[in-house]
Amino acid sequence: MWAPRHLAPALGILLVALLAAGCGARPWGPRTITLTLTPEFTMEPREVVVRPGETVRLVVVNADTRLPHQVRSAAKLGPDLELEPGQRQVLEWKAPAEPGAFPIWCGMPGHRKNGMVARVVIRGER
Repeated sequence: MWAPRHLAPALGILLVALLAAGCGARPWGPRTITLTLTPEFTMEPREVVVRPGETVRLVVVNADTRLPHQVRSAAKLGPDLELEPGQRQVLEWKAPAEPGAFPIWCGMPGHRKNGMVARVVIRGER
């Protein structure tokens, strides 16, 4: 049976390990960002911010139960995506090394004109 004097060092080691695990790069994979395509002809969030060279897992969700939607980026995110109502797709993408920004939009007729746009911003640490 453990005596209380053995418990304190064990808890100290556990605390240090937990704190160390929270520091530095994410060893378990890229950051996940969800982009939602809504029935109100919006993309949420309106702005996606990534670091230069960062790899992200972009989860695109068509929350519209009536209409298909697209995600276009002039090939900056890779191939265009088309999602049927309620569908979700996952895209793993590596941001360019240079800071900048570019638009993304829904390519379905009239959707971009009605405000279904967002932008990706590549920005270094502040």
